[in-house]
Amino acid sequence: LWLLLYFVVQNSYIIPAPFVVIKNGIMLLFSGEFYLLLLSTLLRVLCGVIISLTLAGVGATICVYHKTFNAFIAPIMATLRSLPTLAVLLIILVFIDRNFAPVVVCMLSLIPLAFSEIYDWLKKSYNTSNEMLTLYNVSKKTQVKVYLVGILPTLVKEFFTLFSFGLKLVVSGEILANVYKSIGGTIHQASTYSNTIYLMALTLVVCVIGIVLEVVGKIISSKMEGNYL
Repeated sequence: LWLLLYFVVQNSYIIPAPFVVIKNGIMLLFSGEFYLLLLSTLLRVLCGVIISLTLAGVGATICVYHKTFNAFIAPIMATLRSLPTLAVLLIILVFIDRNFAPVVVCMLSLIPLAFSEIYDWLKKSYNTSNEMLTLYNVSKKTQVKVYLVGILPTLVKEFFTLFSFGLKLVVSGEILANVYKSIGGTIHQASTYSNTIYLMALTLVVCVIGIVLEVVGKIISSKMEGNYL
């Protein structure tokens, strides 16, 4: 479709040739400056994912054992799912430094996703394992270890999935906030100066990185599940 549009439009400023963009994307991988930009963005994503998984994990664990808390937190998660990401970012930029705003937006979007996945696993595991663990009088410490070992493949898979999705969120946030020395900020500058080839090359590389991360997460988690089973 891209190649077809290139031949139809015949204007490299609007639709650059795919092979030119791919060539520029490969050249980025040999640029030290690109890796500095990527590191800055990945650190924001990592912060957002770790905080989101931690808060979601704690909340999901409490909800499994206390239904009252579940009734309290359910509407909060529903509200977070319905938040318009970019609109929220514009509001957050009024109160928070532009370097941290993408992280906050990333967290607000990832927490309900992580909570739902972890809560579903814990509830299913609790219903199937709790009776057996209680019957054999397994200590609380050992019970915690059993649940942690069981949920580890899910957490690994969820981490990479959230990281892939969080990368898109953070880059979008960096573009809107025009964060200095970041992937998103560089895309914003490329757009401002109508450098379409560089803009699309950066976007293509980010997409590939996101896909690779998600695939790696699935492979690792499937191997872990196989070992545990």
